[in-house]
Amino acid sequence: MLLLSPLTLSDEQQLDTVSISAKTPNAYSTYNFIGAHNTIELDRYKEYFIEVKNILNQQAGIDIRSASGIGQYATPNIRGSQGQQVLVFENSIPVNDLNGSAADIGLISLNGAKKIEVYRGFIPMELSPTAIGGAIDVITDLNGQANGSIKHTTGTYGVSQTTINQSLSKDNWSASFGLEDSYAENNFIYTELQPVNSPSTPQNEPRYNNATHLQQLYINTKYTVSKSDAFDFRVKKSQSNRELAGEINTDENTANIDNDKTSYQAVYTHTLNNNSIIKSQLSHSKTKEIYDDRGDFIGLNSQLNQYLTSFNKWNLNYKMSFPSLTLNLNQQYQIEKIDVKYLNDDNSGNESCYNSGNCDREYTREQISTGSRLEWALSKDLMWNNQIVYSSTNDDPFSEESSSNRKDFWSIHSGIKKEINTGINLSASFNFQNRPPSTSELFGDKGSSVGNPDLISEESESIEINFDYINLNTEIHGATYIRDVKNNITAQQDSRGVIKYDNIGKARYIGTELSALHDFSRLFQYSAMVNYQKSEITEHTTSGYIGNELNDHRSWFLEQSLRFSYFPYTATIQWSYEKGGYYDTLNYIKRDNKSTANMFLSYTLNDTDISLSAYNLTNNRTRTYRYTPVAGRTFYLTIKHNWTIE
Repeated sequence: MLLLSPLTLSDEQQLDTVSISAKTPNAYSTYNFIGAHNTIELDRYKEYFIEVKNILNQQAGIDIRSASGIGQYATPNIRGSQGQQVLVFENSIPVNDLNGSAADIGLISLNGAKKIEVYRGFIPMELSPTAIGGAIDVITDLNGQANGSIKHTTGTYGVSQTTINQSLSKDNWSASFGLEDSYAENNFIYTELQPVNSPSTPQNEPRYNNATHLQQLYINTKYTVSKSDAFDFRVKKSQSNRELAGEINTDENTANIDNDKTSYQAVYTHTLNNNSIIKSQLSHSKTKEIYDDRGDFIGLNSQLNQYLTSFNKWNLNYKMSFPSLTLNLNQQYQIEKIDVKYLNDDNSGNESCYNSGNCDREYTREQISTGSRLEWALSKDLMWNNQIVYSSTNDDPFSEESSSNRKDFWSIHSGIKKEINTGINLSASFNFQNRPPSTSELFGDKGSSVGNPDLISEESESIEINFDYINLNTEIHGATYIRDVKNNITAQQDSRGVIKYDNIGKARYIGTELSALHDFSRLFQYSAMVNYQKSEITEHTTSGYIGNELNDHRSWFLEQSLRFSYFPYTATIQWSYEKGGYYDTLNYIKRDNKSTANMFLSYTLNDTDISLSAYNLTNNRTRTYRYTPVAGRTFYLTIKHNWTIE
């Protein structure tokens, strides 16, 4: 649908500007089917200090809720959806995996990333059949060139980030690798309304226990055997530590999460002929996470838990192209196993553990899906898509409280697109999808939520209409949508901050998105966006909830951006305004309006880029989570040196 960013304007790609081509049997892309999707090219972000959440927060229909601070918890909501309804991937490996709930994008590194694909309505079967609230995929890619760079950022509140990247290419081989070390103290000053030492007298104090540290290594290789065969292999290793700031903010807090994750991915692509291609992809990831809140007042409190997660995915895709249509067939198998151990309870592995409730557990979830998608150019100016996917999910929690549970689902997408005039397109699509509750929703997770094994699957039906107009200097994109979710799973939070998920009868998501992009000249580019969305409870067993808005989104979002570019200088000024929304599902506590201004400056000297990124110049402290303060103004100075190997 729409892509707006303070840094990438004219280079961005929009979905509906490209027609379906049945002559290129490549892997799926956002341009091959009808719906509100876009690709965010990341090349021109590489000179600045920016996080995934900053980029996504400027996209149409996306809200980011975050615990303030670099590298801290953040999760995206698309078109007012609940966070757990949105799936996030890195090279199609899920971040909020089969067992997880809302995706945590706070520690996703952009080092080595080439693009981000955003899907607001229809989700390609190659990613998932169950992302009823949309999907996001962060993708790395080889550039096939022999170049490298080193980049260092220093900034407000103890931020320090260093990255090194190198790409190599020779004959049929190409490879790239990168290193990153990022640290943020995040001890900003804010007004504590009820400080521990004087609860009745607000005062300024630092945000304790809020630091993050990330170290990462990635290696990507590609070997082209022939015109018909190619192999890709990716490996990524990351270690992170994130402190957890509690509602009671004291410097004695010691809560934190340690995360150690390794992922591998092997892809084999075989071109059968000029019209057909087979792509086989194997993915594996293993994560060890230690959750320790014994020294803080967070959630259920006093926990030292270990979470071991093993995830495997096999994806086989076959694509055949004909003169006017393309057929896609997909077979997918995923299995994930998570072991939970209570390290501070010696009885957690014994029968006596049920007296304390701290019992070691093991959850396994399997998902099998089979699908087909037909992309048909009915005429030169009329196109039609249809996707049907059958999936089966089997949960096997090894505990005395639950038994194995298998569910079968169907998802259907159908869309049609008409080119009315040169540069003007209209499209409409219908989607039906299911989402089974994750095991974290069923059985609880990391001290912040308790389980509800009585949850049932969500059912989503949606209709969207898109309008696009494009000429040499101007782009205008519009969309309107309505989505009904039966058995909508909603988080309820008690006074301790502990979350429990419940089904509500039905929720309705409606909204309109409108954006414009105009090149005044080769020097100046202007963009503007207005976004309205509403998520309302339409059916509930408690009549007092009916008509209330869900609490994961803003009602209005407006943005304007002006960019000046005259080599070697670039400058961007961006302003955004957010209005509406509530902190609670009962709609008792409104979120304050938020107005922010950002600025980005860069200068290139030979092979060196120098840039300044300034966020929230208006110093607005409006919170996305009620008990999580916001840092205010932040500044980051970045120096990046580039080189090329002859």
